[in-house]
Amino acid sequence: MLSDVWLICESCLWVDGRLREDAAAFLKKLHAEGVSFAILTEESIRTRTDHAAMYIDQGLPFISHDDIYTSVMAAADRIMEMAARHRNAGYIGGKGMLETLRDAGFALDTDKADWLFIGYEREAEMNDFNYALRLLKGGAQLISTDSRPLRETKNGPAVGAGAVVKMLESASGKKAAETGFPSPFMIKGAVNYLGSTMDHAVFVGSDLQREIRCANEAGMTTVYVPGSLDEDLFEESVRPSYVVADLYGLLK
Repeated sequence: MLSDVWLICESCLWVDGRLREDAAAFLKKLHAEGVSFAILTEESIRTRTDHAAMYIDQGLPFISHDDIYTSVMAAADRIMEMAARHRNAGYIGGKGMLETLRDAGFALDTDKADWLFIGYEREAEMNDFNYALRLLKGGAQLISTDSRPLRETKNGPAVGAGAVVKMLESASGKKAAETGFPSPFMIKGAVNYLGSTMDHAVFVGSDLQREIRCANEAGMTTVYVPGSLDEDLFEESVRPSYVVADLYGLLK
């Protein structure tokens, strides 16, 4: 194996709501050999315990919430590092975001905030967006934890958190700070979370532009697992360190 520390994007692990067979074999191998890893996700609807339960339900009982690192955690970690005294926050996101912000010590003030965190929330409506705009006009900094403008759901395409962020940027005149892909903050936060350094960890992703590019720019060894033929595989500006057809290729 290439490393004793792995950052693995959740996009590499699931297809059509089921854990890929190669992903299950790869995670079992990491666990059996005592290798440190973190599964990276921008999902804010589920808690980390909920995320772990998905893997347990697919036959991986060793996965725990400690193996999950989220873009909301990356945002909270960055704020605690740079501006720890400013902990009033508003948010649009699911219970995963709520739990992470509470665990990090943020006060979720409904009238005035230092920060406004935006993630995917399928139940969000206009009143929520107006509330968010009021916080921004009141001085809050806009934090985007998921820049994807589109979500695929069982009912068809849905407006993603990235589109909501763009709307709020336009309405407020403020530029969002990004902590999900393609920002490097989630990668840097996850490496710190595992107690490692960029040059000692390997990053695995399935999206050249959003995932592999930012890991390359962070100076990491990168492994690309093609996730879609829609990607431009001939885009010369993004060159992963390795390309494997599937995660079985990393078991050697």
